[in-house]
Amino acid sequence: MIRFFPVAIAELRAINDAMVLRGLRPGLGGMVTHPLRTGELLMIPFLASSARIADELAAAALIKGVGRSRDRTTIVTLHWHVADVVVAIVMLALLGWMVMTL
Repeated sequence: MIRFFPVAIAELRAINDAMVLRGLRPGLGGMVTHPLRTGELLMIPFLASSARIADELAAAALIKGVGRSRDRTTIVTLHWHVADVVVAIVMLALLGWMVMTL
């Protein structure tokens, strides 16, 4: 997730520059005068590029685990252990306590 934000910000700037080159006015002025148009022209390319960035980062993370001697957790079936049960019980107890105090 830490790697996503710098790439997403750079992509948002590139979309902004592309809008300026096409004669559109991104920014606060365009947002005030034509909010739906600016949202459409900015958000749709940004969402598409965000999905592509997420796919690339997921592929990179999967490939990084290729050299491991053990199998990756995305391939191995995970099972509950004692620590998982303890954490689940504590979380349910905290949730129950929060509901009771409301």
